[in-house]
Amino acid sequence: PYTCRNIFSGRVLKAHIFIVSIYSKPSQTHKEIAERLGVVLTPYICQNPVFSSRAGQIFENFFLDLLKRRVQDQILIRQQISIFGWDMGDVFSILVIDGRGQSQDKQQFLINYFCGLEHDCQAFENEGHIICLLHVGSDKSKKMFSEEVDSLLRKLDLQGAFSKNFSGICNMDIYYAQAASILRFCGGNGSGKHLFLQEDVGLYGILEASLERHDALELCHPDVLFLYEYDQKNGTEYMETLLQYLLNDRNAVKASKALYIHRNTMNYRLERLRELLCYDEEDSGSRLFVLISILLLRQ
Repeated sequence: PYTCRNIFSGRVLKAHIFIVSIYSKPSQTHKEIAERLGVVLTPYICQNPVFSSRAGQIFENFFLDLLKRRVQDQILIRQQISIFGWDMGDVFSILVIDGRGQSQDKQQFLINYFCGLEHDCQAFENEGHIICLLHVGSDKSKKMFSEEVDSLLRKLDLQGAFSKNFSGICNMDIYYAQAASILRFCGGNGSGKHLFLQEDVGLYGILEASLERHDALELCHPDVLFLYEYDQKNGTEYMETLLQYLLNDRNAVKASKALYIHRNTMNYRLERLRELLCYDEEDSGSRLFVLISILLLRQ
């Protein structure tokens, strides 16, 4: 049993004060001592730059532990999130940003940026991903937050993905995996987008579910398997060319721009693809089968 006092600077959590009771339950005296220590230490903690550089680590690890289900105590979880006025059954959404390959300073900048916003959210890092847990007050508030995130990602040339809204903060690991899957599928599709929403990419969820039950090689169109092996053997990029061609509704100009190649190069590749492959390009079902097969292999 313990008494806890949290110290904030604005909306940012800076420190905890714990008084642990070993032989007896916490008393009113303990609460008063913790409160008085909080009043005394707050100015120093908020103004001392050395301390500020270490701010947030304890609470940040709480969210990481919650994500990995290392925290199971429901009373402790409810107590910690009540600091933000949250409850266990509230509605949340997970934003995952691909911060792999970014400097530690840039990752910390993103974390500080999200924690300092007026929106009701907390951010932390996990395996190169910057994770933002958004407390969803309304669809309008999430839309406004999404617009801010999209603008930031464009400026920094980063990509991120949102999970769908979910109820219950203890389920955040499930929806983190969902957002990470969306980012993994969509991040390299050449669409030029920086922020992906769960509602926009339902197909990728179907592909993810398919791969849970089958190997990709069992599901793919034979032409796509041939093309994959051909690229591996010859160092060509015909599969990526075909993907962009199909994603851009068979518009060679748009596809060439997505690939950053000259239109003549695009036309040459399309001619070679028609020589190499047997699928019926004019049949919508065949095109869809080929497109899904390429996306499965990319996964």
